[in-house]
Amino acid sequence: MCCLGSKEEIWVYIKKFALLFFLEKSVWSVLLHLLYSPDLAPSDFHLFGPLKQHLGSRHFAGDDGVQHEVLLCMRQQPKEFYAAGIGVLMKRCDKCINIGGHYVEK
Repeated sequence: MCCLGSKEEIWVYIKKFALLFFLEKSVWSVLLHLLYSPDLAPSDFHLFGPLKQHLGSRHFAGDDGVQHEVLLCMRQQPKEFYAAGIGVLMKRCDKCINIGGHYVEK
C-alpha cells in the first residue's frame, strides 16, 4: 500500500496543484524572477519602521503579547499609510520586472 504522507504534506500538494491549475487557466502571466530579489524582499519594508518604533525595547513573555502589540500597531495606522506602502512595493515590483529580475542598487 502506498503512503501519501502526513495531512500537512497532502495539503501542500493540493495547494500547489490548485495554484498551478489556476495559473494555467487564468489570463495572468507568471514572471520569471530570482528566488530572492533584494528589491522585492527589502529589510526596510514600509511596515517595519513604525512597528520597530512601537515595540521599542519591550520584552514579552510569549508570542501572544507580541501578536497583540503587532495587531495594535497595525490597527493604529491610517489607510493612507498602507496605500503609500503598497505604492512603494508596486514601484519596486515594476523596477524588477523592467530589468528582467536582476538586482539593481538604489
